[in-house]
Amino acid sequence: MPVCEIHLQPKESAEPLIVKDFDLIKMMPVVLRAVESENPNWETTDTILTTPLPIPFKKETIEFMFNNMRRYKAPAEDDFDTKVEDYPEANAMDVYDLKPIIELANYTENMDFMNCIGFVIAKKLEKMSIESIAEFLGVECLPEGNFFDEKDGWIHAPADLFEAEQPQAAGPAPQ
Repeated sequence: MPVCEIHLQPKESAEPLIVKDFDLIKMMPVVLRAVESENPNWETTDTILTTPLPIPFKKETIEFMFNNMRRYKAPAEDDFDTKVEDYPEANAMDVYDLKPIIELANYTENMDFMNCIGFVIAKKLEKMSIESIAEFLGVECLPEGNFFDEKDGWIHAPADLFEAEQPQAAGPAPQ
């Protein structure tokens, strides 16, 4: 049986995490590409990558993903029976603790795990106030407004809702 070993270097940690499990490697396309770039035949020949692959997340976040990514199955689009209790470790955390975990899943392109954590976050956001959700997402919470004009049936949103910083032009427009 061939051996595969890759060292992942978490941020703020002196010790790398060593991954030897073929299934874990396959579940993280970013890590899989790193292994395949070193040896395309990594599944049939011994492959040991000693140069650590930097992962810009804390060790605890990576370990949480490793400990749960096999067990967590992403809810199907048409499955309305999935409950947050299906993900007990993630459900025990608050949305701020889950944020770096979903970011790590996105970084490693582990879509199934990302969807599981996203499901738990979404269920937790359902119970939060709009102001708390805006704070979590890092966006401004605008006061509720009535933009519907009863007289003409059109929606007239204030222009400042659509104003964004426009990039500065390099010079005058061509004629």
